[in-house]
Amino acid sequence: MKNLNNMNSLEKLKAEKERLRIFCAYEEKLIAMKIADIKKDFPEIIANEILPFEPDKNKMVNSILDAANNVITNFISSKFKNSELLKSILKIFEAFVIFGINKSKGKATPD
Repeated sequence: MKNLNNMNSLEKLKAEKERLRIFCAYEEKLIAMKIADIKKDFPEIIANEILPFEPDKNKMVNSILDAANNVITNFISSKFKNSELLKSILKIFEAFVIFGINKSKGKATPD
């Protein structure tokens, strides 16, 4: 009887191991998808954190920054024109400039 219980416990452990393997594989895929999204959208994510506005206004400002970056990159050497890194750096820099301007405007106004 003890041998049967040990066998039953072993089967339960194997089933649990398989369940956990499937669960972990699923979670790994979710994490990989989230990382891919972050890699793709990191300039916008960073800009949203820096910009001092409400989320809807941040979205509008981000779309304006995208348009401005398209114009700016037209004046840059063709070597860098299609560089996603350059576009990302520009967007983050612009968000910092907007943040700085907004912060300085807030300090310049009387209480």
